[in-house]
Amino acid sequence: MTKMRFAVRVPHIGPAASVDRLVEVTQEAEALGFDAIMVTDHIHKSFEKHRSSPPASGWFKDSSNTEEPVHFDAVTSLSFLGGMTSRIRLGVGVMAMPLRDPVTLAKGLSTLDALSRGRLLLGVGVCNVTDKPEFAALGKPFLPYAERYLQLSESIDAMREIWEHEKATFHGRYVDFQDLIVFPKPARRIPVWIGCGSLSKGADHPAVRFTLDHADGWLFPFLANPDEVGGMITDFRATADEVGRDLAGFDYVIQRRISVGTTEAEAHANVDWVAQEQTDMWKWAGYMHAQGTSGFDANLANISLGTPADIRALVRRYAAAGATMMEIVPAFATYDQLLRQLRLVGEEVLPEFA
Repeated sequence: MTKMRFAVRVPHIGPAASVDRLVEVTQEAEALGFDAIMVTDHIHKSFEKHRSSPPASGWFKDSSNTEEPVHFDAVTSLSFLGGMTSRIRLGVGVMAMPLRDPVTLAKGLSTLDALSRGRLLLGVGVCNVTDKPEFAALGKPFLPYAERYLQLSESIDAMREIWEHEKATFHGRYVDFQDLIVFPKPARRIPVWIGCGSLSKGADHPAVRFTLDHADGWLFPFLANPDEVGGMITDFRATADEVGRDLAGFDYVIQRRISVGTTEAEAHANVDWVAQEQTDMWKWAGYMHAQGTSGFDANLANISLGTPADIRALVRRYAAAGATMMEIVPAFATYDQLLRQLRLVGEEVLPEFA
């Protein structure tokens, strides 16, 4: 039997977000056997962006959804949801690290991991061009790409120093502290996953170098198909072999937008509205921004749409390519559609890969 672990994106952002829904989806996911829930991280979100990002995650015109640009804080939300559950892991995919102070973040994350008894999964990223308005709103410089990775490396090193030592000292270009005492410590070594578009560019590329030095896993881009994933995994493993990095236990995590129904018609009904209402989604998503309006078409075509049998077949292809975990991101207009898809995946997909 093919093994695969599963996470699900919970409604913490966008028109469908609410406290009650966060709790219900998280507890339902745990009961269904999902391995983890996932949230994303940002501070600022415009009203315009709210209508199209995240793509296909709640129709703003639905009367039960909110018109406020809600994005629940990642650390606070996962701490809250950790107290509502007992087993399911609590993931960030990804933390917008250039917008965060690593010292205060280290304390928040270690507290979250301690309170949840070791359930945090920390995805990190350096942000992208679509996040520039957020940097401007917060008065933070949007550093060049390679420099953002140097900043990220320092942040992870500094947080590990805080997490692993009774008294922490770190002197870097971006982070600096002396004899810092921060408790509680995490319940265990917190795994760090990098969220980036490719690790196929050799050991000197900023994202690859960070991953080789710091990461325990990789969150793949949304538009990567199984063949592309397999090629990227092969390339990265070859680079790791060249530099002597042991990848035992390294996670390859697929983020996949799906629409599942008992029939093809039901699956289509979850996403038919997107083609009319979210044509500007490419403006807000880094993984499609460079393609412009064709990025919208590519994203829409890339939604994995079908019955549970179709989704099982897709998971088998990703597993064969080397993936170890899949984050399910349901496409839906209404909250009821989200719940129905969660249950279909939990009841008719997960058991094959347990």
